Amino acid sequence: MRNSLLISFSFAILTSLMSPVYASDRLSVSDAIDGREYGTFSGRVQTLFMGRQFDNRADRADELHSNSTAVTINYESPVFLGLSFSGQYVHAFGQFGRGDEEKFGEEDPAYILSNSNFSILNNAYLRYDLEKLGLRESHVTVGRQTLDLGFVTSCNIRQKDQAFEGIAVDIGHFQGLSVNLGVLDKFSSWTSRDDLTSGGLANGFIDIEKVEGVPYSTRGIQFVELIYSDSQRMSLALYDYYGDDLYNTVGANIDYSLNSSDEFSTEVSLKYIGQQGMDRFDKFNRFELESNAFQAGIQLTSDDFSIEPGVFMVAGDGPENDIRSPFQPQLIIEQAMFETDFGFSGGSRSFYVEMSQKWSKSQIYILYLYTDFKAGLLNGRINETDVIYSRNLTENLYVKLKLGLVDYDDDVGNTTLLDYRLFVGYNF
Repeated sequence: MRNSLLISFSFAILTSLMSPVYASDRLSVSDAIDGREYGTFSGRVQTLFMGRQFDNRADRADELHSNSTAVTINYESPVFLGLSFSGQYVHAFGQFGRGDEEKFGEEDPAYILSNSNFSILNNAYLRYDLEKLGLRESHVTVGRQTLDLGFVTSCNIRQKDQAFEGIAVDIGHFQGLSVNLGVLDKFSSWTSRDDLTSGGLANGFIDIEKVEGVPYSTRGIQFVELIYSDSQRMSLALYDYYGDDLYNTVGANIDYSLNSSDEFSTEVSLKYIGQQGMDRFDKFNRFELESNAFQAGIQLTSDDFSIEPGVFMVAGDGPENDIRSPFQPQLIIEQAMFETDFGFSGGSRSFYVEMSQKWSKSQIYILYLYTDFKAGLLNGRINETDVIYSRNLTENLYVKLKLGLVDYDDDVGNTTLLDYRLFVGYNF
């Protein structure tokens, strides 16, 4: 399975769609500049107050609190002969961290909460527009970039987007079909903390194999996503991410509208993700990775209010059946504020309800997530309720308050957790 059928098929589509560029189609140097002599700058200043309080029932409460302010600067160059450059630099200042450090190995509370100092060139890429090849709304991007697809997402839950270093090809819509494909070589997580050298929480750009912590080199991840939408009732996304000497991930997302009107609509959502380990990865872990998970929900929408109940289930009952999710795929388990990922354990069962209401310049989002899990020899359950309130104070100034209440119960004991986050930001 080293060469995915989907990847081979999609590259064939790309090759067949390309046509030669004739001399008559070429622009002169003066015509190629799009009028912005030096390019455009934009950015954001955002401060984040964050804390957690752990009530261990048998002990006193352990508290962690922190604050950071991050400056993000974006640059986009003029388009010259179809080629452009974009960059994004993020610098976060950790203002304070306090709490019960002795309960957490004397570690800085801001670091534990991933809300401390860091500085990174998060985006730096060249992009070539493929319109001259007859491919409208299509381009090739090379370098550090943010992706928001089925298995890899931007996941900005602190001060920065997740980002990848590699090559991505985005082929625009052809009668409702679009194709994304490429190769990912390095990864930088969403975490707002000093650089880490390995693991899924590494802030700095690390080789893909270091995300999983294997002691050998790989050739990164080759991926393809096919997305079809008839713009009326159905959308379908298929993806395949082949991790060289790691594991292959396939998935499908289907959204189907049962009925739709200006007053009320009903939409069914089905998602599947499956993973299979490669020989070298399985030998390193001493088991054969074989994971399958399903998510199903039904969303009811009336005007600016929506509600979606649903389920998420993982097949199996052991670590060889766990879903690997270092890139935060678009699954309900990744929506929870408290990042345990126990919902991805083999044999886990989760039930959720999402609600949202919009009015004027405000929006409120509520998530209830219940998970019954088995992780190794540990059995437990998690009840989590998250409430997120967002408001645009002006065209550029915004505020967002997130509150999460978690009740965690396993074979060892019971813990109640309160998580709060306050974002105040200004876009310029």
